[in-house]
Amino acid sequence: MKHNITLILALSALFLAGCDLIPQAQVDLSGSKTEPAGTVDPNAVSRLTLSRVLQKDPNNSGGLEIQDEFPEYFQGYRFDIYREDGKIRAVEIHTDMPFEIYPEGTPSGKVEAYFDNSRMPWTIRQKSNDQILAIYSVGKFYYPFRLGCQEVSYELQFKSETE
Repeated sequence: MKHNITLILALSALFLAGCDLIPQAQVDLSGSKTEPAGTVDPNAVSRLTLSRVLQKDPNNSGGLEIQDEFPEYFQGYRFDIYREDGKIRAVEIHTDMPFEIYPEGTPSGKVEAYFDNSRMPWTIRQKSNDQILAIYSVGKFYYPFRLGCQEVSYELQFKSETE
């Protein structure tokens, strides 16, 4: 019994101190993977470009790749993430798409933003209005949207561009 109490106290102390003893993971905001803390440049700009554009409907929930079918619509889309002290501070979206994908409009120029990891999936949100600008899940950044039809949705998937 005495050994059980000692073990419980030792495990409790380790659990409470665990935040300092266990290396913490940090999201690599280049959009590719997670890295151990301290390996991502805390003051860098990450540039994301489109890797895929999927069209989803009830018959094709996995999505059909459409980027090559409509190159003029998705050409030039770029998403720049600005970090300071390891945190997202701003984003800049460059797009020539002939349609709007964000409910409150695509932010113009470099706008203040933050990384919201308080709930799943993690998101990048515009600071002024909390609009979601990108979602981070399973090691990738993406953004789902609709263009008027409730049956069909689309998803932009991003890849990191080496600078």
